[in-house]
Amino acid sequence: MLERPEGLRLSPAYDLINTLAYPVYDRITALSIGGRKREFDTVDRKIVEQFGLDIGLPRAAVERTLAALGKGLATARTLAFGDKVQPDDFRETYRNVIQGHAQRIFT
Repeated sequence: MLERPEGLRLSPAYDLINTLAYPVYDRITALSIGGRKREFDTVDRKIVEQFGLDIGLPRAAVERTLAALGKGLATARTLAFGDKVQPDDFRETYRNVIQGHAQRIFT
């Protein structure tokens, strides 16, 4: 959560995704969601929406934030590495991890 002058909002989850690119680390969320820690691969939009409601955010705020994050990811230039990236390049792995999880959560 971020507290802003205009009110509370969901904070970016970019710190969650970093360890997912490394298969040796566990994939359990550090934060309890719905009363328990979860395999990150099972966290989807429905779970994130319910979490937002559980912590007191209005449904419209949750939906608006998830839509904005999804739109932002779709246009993220930081994931555009160009044509010289090889399939075994870590950046390609990282991009695939981000896009796969984001698609599940934001759509």
